[in-house]
Amino acid sequence: PSGADATKTISLDIDAYGDIWIDGLSSKYDITQNTTNIVLSSGEGNSHNVTAVGTLTVSLSAYTPPAQTYIKGVTGVEMLIVNLAANSGEDISVTSLTIDLKSAGANAASGDYTNVKLLKMDGTQLGSTVSAPTTEAAFSFSLTVPASETISLKAIADIPSTTNATTGGFYLVVTNSDDVTSEGAASSATLTETGFAVTGNNMAIDAGTL
Repeated sequence: PSGADATKTISLDIDAYGDIWIDGLSSKYDITQNTTNIVLSSGEGNSHNVTAVGTLTVSLSAYTPPAQTYIKGVTGVEMLIVNLAANSGEDISVTSLTIDLKSAGANAASGDYTNVKLLKMDGTQLGSTVSAPTTEAAFSFSLTVPASETISLKAIADIPSTTNATTGGFYLVVTNSDDVTSEGAASSATLTETGFAVTGNNMAIDAGTL
């Protein structure tokens, strides 16, 4: 229950042979509870730690795209893959994620990015497309990360031909816990996520040559 002592470890054990009651299916007689008739490899169950709430860890996926050069006007550039990992305590409900946009190593300006989207790895879009962002792209959605599992999300964007950037330093970042909203599905507790900052690789922008 939610009122359980979060400092304790719990387990279920069979303390003595007398705790087991058995009858013969054919004879219908009670069978004596001793080591001759009952063989226990272990009477102790595994121990489990009690915690007040679950946790969510945010990290950079190993599959985040490497640093590379893109040409102005390119669309659907995959720039960042973020892992959301729930511990074993409970399922975690995630309802928002904000991604900071960088250009030439500083905060992006209007027109540096367009059509920023947040997707699950199967292509399912979370939240709405941010068509004309400036320094950030914020997404609202409903996503459950099951206990002991990890869900990866990817951010893609268009780099319009009108972008002011002409050098490297194009990247996306989830800066801190203020950029993620999550709560325990069982505890209903608002969580403070860990693992920041989660920073994608630097992408260079070029006008193209012939």
